[in-house]
Amino acid sequence: MVLIALSVVLPIAAGVGLLVRERSGPREVTVPPGSEFTLSPVAESPKPVNPVTPVLRATVPDGVSPEMTRLARTVPGVGAAARVLLSNLTVESDSGTTEVSVAAVDPQEFRPLTPAATAQADFVWEGLGKAETFIAHEQFPMFGGKPVRTLAAKGPSGKHVIQVGGLATNGVPNFAGVLISMQQAHLLGLGDPKLLVVGLQKGARVRNVQTGLTKVIPGVKFERIDAPARSFFVGKSAQRAIGSFRFESNEDGTITQDRAWVASHIVRRRVPILGSVTCHRVMVPQLEAALKEIQSAGLAQLIKPGQYGGCYVPRFVGRDRARPISMHAWGLAVDINVSENPLGQKPKMDPRVVAIFEKWGFRWGGRWSNPDGHHFELAALVQG
Repeated sequence: MVLIALSVVLPIAAGVGLLVRERSGPREVTVPPGSEFTLSPVAESPKPVNPVTPVLRATVPDGVSPEMTRLARTVPGVGAAARVLLSNLTVESDSGTTEVSVAAVDPQEFRPLTPAATAQADFVWEGLGKAETFIAHEQFPMFGGKPVRTLAAKGPSGKHVIQVGGLATNGVPNFAGVLISMQQAHLLGLGDPKLLVVGLQKGARVRNVQTGLTKVIPGVKFERIDAPARSFFVGKSAQRAIGSFRFESNEDGTITQDRAWVASHIVRRRVPILGSVTCHRVMVPQLEAALKEIQSAGLAQLIKPGQYGGCYVPRFVGRDRARPISMHAWGLAVDINVSENPLGQKPKMDPRVVAIFEKWGFRWGGRWSNPDGHHFELAALVQG
């Protein structure tokens, strides 16, 4: 994948000015109005970074500390380990307002776990250290296919202006649409990382590494990144599957989305136990499969149709416009047994129901630091 480091400077009378980074330093290029132009790849000097293919995603519900990451690297067979905070941000650019997935990392930890072209590109890692963000290539069309210099990002702590350092692949598939530093995530109020990405040394056995990690990190849970049956719902896979929409914010904490996106992605279907639901079309098969399995296991009575809280609801989290867009706005979350599992209280959801939903690619809100026991959201695509 070609890496391009660029930022837009102010338009000038003769055309558009682009600031292009080269080995010899920055160079401004003027493009006449109406011209078609191609930016050449940036030549980067190879650096002694040995990329390690990510193999395991280790989740720690209470958060991954730097000390846990250090201990993980001491486990025999571990070639690299990095904390990753996955979240979403509402961003504004000249092309409008959109929602993007974001991966926040410690540059030094994460660098070896990226593809070789990115790992050897100094400007990416230097830029992250300067609080710049890097956009994944497939995310670029969402900004109108035009180079962008800044983004207005809205997180839990409010609005912040983010400097864009360029384009860079952050994984295969990408972990998220944009890459930022952990420090930037703290400024945006995105919380703490709960994911540890682990790459193995050549010849290391995954099972042995998992055993070693469980000894040094209490409560860790694993998922194979290269597992053929699952495609995690971030980066390129998410972009293809769920599409993207523009929206307008409303005073009551709801949003008004593109009608075309709603028409092509939100569907009404009948599913076991709950009856008629309105959700994103990619979630319906997995919701149906989970409910069928619950029914077949004789557990249908554990889900109360009268306490169904909905699936597709176009709004911000908590209807608070200072917070990110809810997964319900995508039709990718479902609330069940709502009155028995209020937000912030100890969940009463039967663990057998939770296990079946998680098997079918759902993330349960009951495991969050502020428990949301009635909430399940799609976290992975599952085939079969």
